[in-house]
Amino acid sequence: MSINGTEVPRRMGWIGEDGLGGGGFLGEQRARVAFAEVLTNSSQAWRGRGAELVVCSQVCVTETLRRGLDHEDGAIGLGPILWAGESSKQALDTVYEYFVDPKMRNWTSFEEKLPKSWRYPPNAPFYKIMVPTVDTVRYNYLVSTLVANQNPVLLVGPVGTGKTSIAQSVLQSLPSSQWSVLIVNMSAQTTSNNVQSIIESRVEKRTKGVYVPFRGKSMITFMDDLNMPAKDMFGSQPPLELIRLWIDYGFWYDRAKQTIKYIREMFLMAAMGPPGGGRTVISPRLQSRFNMINMTFPTESQIIRIFGTMINQKLQDFEEEVKPIGNVVTEATLDMYNTVVQRFLPTPTKIHYLFNLRDISKISPQFPAHRVFSDRLVDVADTEAFMAIISDKLGSFFDLTFHHLCPSKRPPIFGELGADVRARRSRGTESQVWGPVVGGPGEADQAFETLIPSSHGPGDFLKEPKVYEDLMDLTVLKSAVETALNEYNLSPSVVPMQLVLFREAIEHITRIVRVIGQPRGNMLLVGIGGSGRQSLARLASSICEYTTFQIEVTKHYRKQEFRDDIKCLYRQAGVELKTTSFLFVDTQIADESFLEDINNILSSGEVPNLYKTDEFEEIQSYIIDQARVEQVPESSDSLFAYLIERVRNNLHIVLCLSPIGDPFRNWIRQYPALVNCTTIDWFSEWPQEALLEVAEKYLLGVDLGTQENIHRKVAQIFVTMHWSVAQYSQKMLLELRRYNYVTPTNYLELVSGYKKYEGQQGTCKAREAGVF
Repeated sequence: MSINGTEVPRRMGWIGEDGLGGGGFLGEQRARVAFAEVLTNSSQAWRGRGAELVVCSQVCVTETLRRGLDHEDGAIGLGPILWAGESSKQALDTVYEYFVDPKMRNWTSFEEKLPKSWRYPPNAPFYKIMVPTVDTVRYNYLVSTLVANQNPVLLVGPVGTGKTSIAQSVLQSLPSSQWSVLIVNMSAQTTSNNVQSIIESRVEKRTKGVYVPFRGKSMITFMDDLNMPAKDMFGSQPPLELIRLWIDYGFWYDRAKQTIKYIREMFLMAAMGPPGGGRTVISPRLQSRFNMINMTFPTESQIIRIFGTMINQKLQDFEEEVKPIGNVVTEATLDMYNTVVQRFLPTPTKIHYLFNLRDISKISPQFPAHRVFSDRLVDVADTEAFMAIISDKLGSFFDLTFHHLCPSKRPPIFGELGADVRARRSRGTESQVWGPVVGGPGEADQAFETLIPSSHGPGDFLKEPKVYEDLMDLTVLKSAVETALNEYNLSPSVVPMQLVLFREAIEHITRIVRVIGQPRGNMLLVGIGGSGRQSLARLASSICEYTTFQIEVTKHYRKQEFRDDIKCLYRQAGVELKTTSFLFVDTQIADESFLEDINNILSSGEVPNLYKTDEFEEIQSYIIDQARVEQVPESSDSLFAYLIERVRNNLHIVLCLSPIGDPFRNWIRQYPALVNCTTIDWFSEWPQEALLEVAEKYLLGVDLGTQENIHRKVAQIFVTMHWSVAQYSQKMLLELRRYNYVTPTNYLELVSGYKKYEGQQGTCKAREAGVF
């Protein structure tokens, strides 16, 4: 049936055979009233507080609307779409699964907007893949509609629910000829002056006191982590009060002249997480200025759709017996994630035990579960608990046990093998050296081995081409790493490193290589001083054939000097296209603003107000030719975004932080990207075997007498001394609540001090004997 030239379907049940309860003028009138009721229902659901509600509350809103509008005569209402039938009264969906289609003048399910046979582009990087689901379609629809009508939008939801992804998707869909985009990443150190200067750097003067975006465009400013700025002594958040002032009156004050500055043609969109963990409760006055949309955690079916779609598409190129394993792996991964989240809760000493959907996404294309979950665990008890979870899920989903797969009861070391080693393995000559990913024959074993993804980044230990699999012979792996260390020490303009490559050190190297070998892979290495974080990071960067960039802090090194170094880093990664690892240590934090900038680099790649106009014009002259080849618009905004894209594709940040004291806990709370945008590797204390191996290497060449195994016996004494002090330090902590940190540096000083003493004694004996 047609109403004013528009076909209106009858599937909702309230359209009679004679039109809308009648024909002619009366039918037209009822059609208008009916459509008005549809819009009213939708408005009540979304424009009230419905968009801010959690799932259980949304069900209540749906029930209220249904009871109020479900007429007995079958006229317009929500009943026909929210009930399976009049007889069963079985609830189907909430009103939030539907939207009003203005063309059809009807309720339409968001599922109808889903593409029927969606496939991700085979060559697309993983971080750019966004699998369409009902949630993503719904949020995209709502945000796009609000942006189109220039209504301020605030997205609220836990970490990993896709707030930033949805916002960026909408921003990228805007026509670049009409809109410019500004992204502001908020943190605990963000001030009102920061926000004002960032926005003012993207506007120009039109008339006296009136400023507008460049080139006559409108500007949309996306403020991520809106509730991160710290509160002042009066309980307010100055950056947010500045934003509220602008929303209400359209201006703020010039900080130098105290005159009014109107900012026109700007539109706001923001995102934030729920209060807690450094995030605060924002002012109700500011919150009321936004259309707030609560992004709930995806349902299990949605998560399975997201990751199952990707892995099943990947498996289409494999053998038939392997293809069904995709759904099982997806369900097992989700079940393991849920168990880990419930078991490993954050505490003051384990504040980095924060897990979200990003961790599931890392498992699918990039890392084993150990890289994502186990590597951040701080003690043996938590590691054993995680191994129990792994074994339980293997038994539940694959009828296997971890001890069957790894008889040594140690997690496997994953790396990338060269073609020569794999060829020997396939001929059977390496049968005792290289084992399969899971032991024993069988369909599940073969499927598991096939599912281990190959890396497309550099960093291979043993020549091209690379295959990512478990390395069962530590001797071969150690030889490869020692070769890489020798090559590093022979490189020009580097300080040679004398490292003892025991098993734990090699494991850390393989982890770092794997992470920074991935596109936009960044690492957070947590350990006490002297644990080898910097040295191993340098070696891993050399294995990946990256250039290592590190700042040199002096007495007067502050924010401006750090910004100058960041400019050099951006030129190296974004202009010269050198793949670079930026190694940053907590001892180099001379100013808290350093972490503010690093938080921004991790989040978006952009450091606000980094370049002056003339500086960026110079950068443009270097990249504009390649930008033209790639058909990038030649506007300043487009070229800056192009530069940031090149920087992020060639830059890998490796942070080395110490967990001792309050600073680490404060940094994790204040700068969320330190956890959310990195892969964490916790450096535990060296085991006794490692201590023994280090001491034996240090004592090589020292004359300790002719007694058999004298060097090993002396080395064992050092191990006993160090280990006993560590044990008594734990006892002192329990009894006296006082900390005494026993670090690897103390151990190295002990061994090297003894070696120096023995050298002096040998010199004295030689003099007494008349040798000198």
